[in-house]
Amino acid sequence: MEQVLLWMGLGEEIASLGQGFARVVIFQYLVEGVADGVFVLLDIMDQEEFKGRLNLVEGLFRLAVTAILLMNWGGTATDVKGGKERVVDLVVLASVWLWISLLFFMFGLVYSLKQGWLRPFLTGMVDSMALKNKIAVKNVVHTALPLALGSFLAYGEWEVLTVFIAHIGPAEVATWGLLGTLWSVFEAGTEGLGEAAAIRVAYHLGKNNPAGAEMAAHKSLLLGCLLGLFFTSLFYILGESICVWMTSDVVLQNLLVDLIPIVGMGNITMTLAMMSWSIVGAQGRYRLVMLVIMMCSWGLTIPVSAIAVYGLNFDLQGVVGSVVIGYGTAGLLLNYILIRSDWTRLSKIVQELNGFDGDDSIGSNEEDEDEVMMDNKRARRQEIGESHSISSKSSSTDDNDDN
Repeated sequence: MEQVLLWMGLGEEIASLGQGFARVVIFQYLVEGVADGVFVLLDIMDQEEFKGRLNLVEGLFRLAVTAILLMNWGGTATDVKGGKERVVDLVVLASVWLWISLLFFMFGLVYSLKQGWLRPFLTGMVDSMALKNKIAVKNVVHTALPLALGSFLAYGEWEVLTVFIAHIGPAEVATWGLLGTLWSVFEAGTEGLGEAAAIRVAYHLGKNNPAGAEMAAHKSLLLGCLLGLFFTSLFYILGESICVWMTSDVVLQNLLVDLIPIVGMGNITMTLAMMSWSIVGAQGRYRLVMLVIMMCSWGLTIPVSAIAVYGLNFDLQGVVGSVVIGYGTAGLLLNYILIRSDWTRLSKIVQELNGFDGDDSIGSNEEDEDEVMMDNKRARRQEIGESHSISSKSSSTDDNDDN
């Protein structure tokens, strides 16, 4: 890590800080990865609300602790030799973040076990040899490998672009890092909608309801585009203020302000690509998604960025523009795939891969509940009709008696 930072021209002090930070923060990433793998089961148990609240509280707590540490002990103190050293540096912050991640992971795990949310999965997790189920393992591997490769290519693309930007200058590298943070916020805004869309589409396909899956996919795309337009409009309104909030360096602020128009357009194309990515993946076509992303990322974005930086001597706007072109092309191709999808055939394939014919317990339970509700309604109507007939007969009898 230190040699990479030196190669980017960031200086020995920054390289040393980055090396120490990376050695600690990598364990925090490991804890968060394990937590994501365990807590994803809460989505299956319809407990995503608890998961969201836990992540929100953890993020706010980490933010508050970081702010307190930096405001009170983040300055410099005089050491014994008269030099200056930071009381709270990046290594200390990484250690604090690691312990916070461990704390919330253990709390969430214990609470979920106590509530019984993870009980249906305990046998498969700790009391059986899951690798013996060859069909399930094969299905998981075939699904996970394209997703892992796609994520690797996506993050690898960003790092390769960082190398290109290092050729421009260290200020641009710092700006690119701030832009990555801002881009992560945009991704988080549409990630939840994309996951919800994928769950609904896969659910309808598994229940042999291709029409419902197609409708859910198209409505989700519409909502995603509207959400992207909303975030872009908000970013255009508050863009300069956001740049001031993110850094106090005037040079970095000016570089970020120059990127506002391109980043706004990029958010729209990124939203379209991410939503399409999730929905096509829900169809079980992960290899096709990986192929499209690889073509657009490594076959379009990176070559265009290299030409812009090394051939045309463009600044940071050329690199960001190439990213927007890549996202736009990926979104266009994936949307074409969605429009041309044979939903009936895909529904049969999804059912065959998962080993059921659409009459699963969930669907049958829902149908049974619907039938019970309809029977209750019919019985209620019959009772009302009988009561009306009895009342009418009694009234007619009274009239006859009066006569």
